[in-house]
Amino acid sequence: MNKRILSVVMSAVLVVITILLLQNEKVVDAADNIVLLEKKHPGYWEYLCSNGVSVQSGDKDANVYTISKSILNQISHQDIELLEKHIRANPNMRSIINFLDGTGIVIDSGKATYGNLDINSWQLSNSIDSVEDKGDYVLLASSDGNSKTGINGILQADTSKQIDQIEDVYLYLDALKGGEYSYVISVLSDAHSHWNHELNNRLQALGLQGGFAFRDAYIAVSEHGSILHEEVSHSSINYNGTIEGYELSVRSSGFDTGSDSSILINGNEYSVRDRGLNIVVLKDTAVVDSVCFDTCSGLLTCIRK
Repeated sequence: MNKRILSVVMSAVLVVITILLLQNEKVVDAADNIVLLEKKHPGYWEYLCSNGVSVQSGDKDANVYTISKSILNQISHQDIELLEKHIRANPNMRSIINFLDGTGIVIDSGKATYGNLDINSWQLSNSIDSVEDKGDYVLLASSDGNSKTGINGILQADTSKQIDQIEDVYLYLDALKGGEYSYVISVLSDAHSHWNHELNNRLQALGLQGGFAFRDAYIAVSEHGSILHEEVSHSSINYNGTIEGYELSVRSSGFDTGSDSSILINGNEYSVRDRGLNIVVLKDTAVVDSVCFDTCSGLLTCIRK
């Protein structure tokens, strides 16, 4: 691809992300008031940018870079330029930026397009040029009345979302704060390979320590903000207790010790039993969600069954 064309394309991508950054400004808790990921965790952004996940996008090979919109306000222009460097290093491949909310940017053959992203085919299902409500954000794409001006609106958390509709692991952990819910976490196989500092911060904001390493087992149990149990081990682990008055039996096994997860509440299995963080959430004595986030994969896939 002509270097000049590619430079123009990447400039367009930078403009789109810059607008998203500007429009995502919001008041945050003091604990989250971090200027830059790179300053806070040297080398983290370099790691994220250099670890695009290879997928099949239509008839082309592609690299997917996963960036949650919930951390866009912590990413600098220098960070975006670093991502641009890695995309330019693979000019013959399609590059995809997945925002984890049903939208993304596809960069291909001299053209960058922002729109709704189908993660089954890894292609855009349509470009966003009107008001859309996708994933966990309200996206306002507006027109000046004469010509399209692109994404020129605001991005904000959609607080009306029920927890069983959230597919962004960052926002999901945020939603567990405050004591409204009780929850159980059980790791199957591995949850560490693409675990990162921002996810760990969100876990610690729940009062948990985390601390699981590669292929570790991990169990956490919280009842309305009170931590009942937390345990990590490279061996299989089990926990028996109660949650919201129900009998609870939990098991977690890493890859080296059987790759298993079980969350039994009154004898009923609720764990999704897939790789990563298996989470079961209760509210008002009822199970309201069962989900798994594959933090072993760079795509941070959300799985519900």
